[in-house]
Amino acid sequence: MVVNKNRKFVRLRQEFSVVVVVLLLFFLCQSSGCWSLNEEGLALLGLREKVVNDPFGALSGWKKVDGKFDHCSWFGIQCSNGKVIVVNLKDFCLEGTLGPELGNLAHIKS
Repeated sequence: MVVNKNRKFVRLRQEFSVVVVVLLLFFLCQSSGCWSLNEEGLALLGLREKVVNDPFGALSGWKKVDGKFDHCSWFGIQCSNGKVIVVNLKDFCLEGTLGPELGNLAHIKS
């Protein structure tokens, strides 16, 4: 009977450990943004999708890096506190249309 109780305790402790690890990973990913792009990152991807000609490959780096998206590290993008403040893609001969998603770049200065 004592052995049976010990097995139950060990199993309960293992299950609790798994739950704790899953919760820690969840909160770490929430704070580091590893789940997905925020609204601004999605707006930038919308811009990239509407570009029909990128002769110099200015937007070629706008993709996952190390398994996650970090739009603040993309070429031509400057951020402050994780918010896009500058999009500088002039002189790259980009062709396409601007979509309404760019309205989600609420902190842009230039």
